[in-house]
Amino acid sequence: MTPGFLPILSASEPACAGSSYQQTANETEPAVDKLNLSKHISSSFNEEINEVRNHVMAMGGLIEQQLNNALMAIANADAELAQLVIDTDLKVNDWELQIDKECTSIIVKRQPAASDLRLIMAIMKTIADLERIGDETRRIARVALESFNSEQQDLLVNLDNLGRHVGQMLHDVLDAFARMDVETALLVHKEDKKVDREYEAITRQLMTYMIEDPRSIPKVMNVLWSARSLERIGDRCKNLAEYIIFFVKGKVVRHSSAEQLEQEARS
Repeated sequence: MTPGFLPILSASEPACAGSSYQQTANETEPAVDKLNLSKHISSSFNEEINEVRNHVMAMGGLIEQQLNNALMAIANADAELAQLVIDTDLKVNDWELQIDKECTSIIVKRQPAASDLRLIMAIMKTIADLERIGDETRRIARVALESFNSEQQDLLVNLDNLGRHVGQMLHDVLDAFARMDVETALLVHKEDKKVDREYEAITRQLMTYMIEDPRSIPKVMNVLWSARSLERIGDRCKNLAEYIIFFVKGKVVRHSSAEQLEQEARS
């Protein structure tokens, strides 16, 4: 199993204690404590906060596995694996609903302030973007249900390369979330421009292919939409990086230029 991936879970199952993201979160709790988390008078408040963080990591691990499986399904023309990805998207939705409910309960019962409130807000934004990544991954998996000739199969190679790049972004930003690591979040944020350039190159290639062979348009359009989904996942990873900066620095950096964002993150 690829490092960082978690087994598929249902929303009713607890997060795996042995998962790499949760281990990372546990190992870096002292660093997070500097932000005044896990130092509440109520031990139950500590447990609720930590449980929600662990659930976010479990949801993220499931989505990372989903993306990896979708790419493998395309590479191997594995319709069964693709269908598994599509069916498992319901579990991603369940995780979002459960974590959102937990966050709402904490706000109502604990009325958190300062860094606690920022963490809850960051988590709620994060799970919304993670759920949308799950939706994009389901769309990508549908390509594996199509049949391609040998020439068209070559087009999927670049799609796989883009997918691996985006998958690394997702892995890194989830690791950054577990550590609340601003430097890694900045690196992920910068990678999105490279993903955009790769997407533009693939789009030009696919458009050229369709012009040369109009009969291929329906199938190649599916590949094009999958490339678009991967580009959107890159955008979502960039959003997740911004939520990390918001939590750690207490600054909203949406719509900031790259230079402004880096300055705010390091100030």
